[in-house]
Amino acid sequence: MTAPTLPETLARLAQLLPSRVRGTGGYKWSTFYVSSSMFEAEAIWSAYDEKIDANPLRLHLLEFALREECEARGWMWRVWAGLPGHGFGAEVERGVLTRPFEGMAEAPAHALALAMISALGGETTP
Repeated sequence: MTAPTLPETLARLAQLLPSRVRGTGGYKWSTFYVSSSMFEAEAIWSAYDEKIDANPLRLHLLEFALREECEARGWMWRVWAGLPGHGFGAEVERGVLTRPFEGMAEAPAHALALAMISALGGETTP
């Protein structure tokens, strides 16, 4: 099973974390923005602007915002590099001695986003 694409992942985050991630452009979102305590509405992915889409530094903004969200919820997180050519992994734990939610992808921010989506999907109370 392959991981969802970055735009698919961002679309799901926009539904689950609208205070952190939002998309514009209608049904098929064309641009995604991320917000944190340090910055507001920074574009991190665009179907139409290669300068945004091709810039991996923008993904650090997503990773920072997701780390901040985990910490605000009291959740533990970690990101690690796999063997060369095997991408990155991430875990989000919603409590001590609980099963971690995992994500694997080609970029650390994408892996953390997948783990966060999994953790949020398991959340039943705010």
